[in-house]
Amino acid sequence: RKVVVLAGPHFSQTNFMNTISLHFAAILSNKWSYVAPKEMADIFSLTEPAYGSSLLFAMSGETDHPLFKKNIAQSTIYDIFHQEIGNQFENGSNIIFGSDEFDRITSKLYDGDVIFHKTTTLLSSLDYHVESSLQYETTVVIGYYTPRIHHLLLLWNELSNSSVNLTFQKFLKDASTVFHLHTVDSLALANKFLEKGVHVTVVDIAGQMSAQLEPFQVLACDIMQEACNDKQIPLFLNEHRKIHQEIDEMIRENEANIPSIDSLLKKSGI
Repeated sequence: RKVVVLAGPHFSQTNFMNTISLHFAAILSNKWSYVAPKEMADIFSLTEPAYGSSLLFAMSGETDHPLFKKNIAQSTIYDIFHQEIGNQFENGSNIIFGSDEFDRITSKLYDGDVIFHKTTTLLSSLDYHVESSLQYETTVVIGYYTPRIHHLLLLWNELSNSSVNLTFQKFLKDASTVFHLHTVDSLALANKFLEKGVHVTVVDIAGQMSAQLEPFQVLACDIMQEACNDKQIPLFLNEHRKIHQEIDEMIRENEANIPSIDSLLKKSGI
């Protein structure tokens, strides 16, 4: 049995992987479940693939975040996810869920140690839902960009879209930049889980692109370990593609939404 946590950080394809894994879990519902508690529809403004962010907001004590539809105790959201994960696991499913907001674990802006403790407590609580003879493995998936400046440029690009005249040079010199760096610090995030003995898979995004692989192929073939053909196309997807044409649309949209390092370097003026 597998528990897969898509843990970011930001700008590392986690949002897309969450969206596509929701669809994959629906196709493979006999053995996979995506954690998206139904109760969250009345609590959180975003759709199911983003429900994991509500958990991280709650664990950060940020239940006044504008994406919440109403005031609610952080313990209530935590309990909703705890119950949902336990129920799915008891039903015999492999579990997958995540959020790029897991990078708050290494943040200087939030209390990362508290968030990390709550995260590992939630994951370790699965021990109470399984028989002692049952083996399961938790894998935390983290994206990593090389060269590293690509990830930093993606952060600057995001901030510059909402801040007038924020050049890359100003971004580097701005004292407040340090409060955003956790969103691109993949190895610090990986190290936190490794120190706790949690299995971590680091996805080399540049290597993935060099091999001409799409995130959905890495997700299905390597992370979920589903059967794939010699072109790294999951067999279950070939069978369902005609029914689930939106998967191809999401793949094309994801390709268009990731700025290349060349375009970012040109924009930055480096």
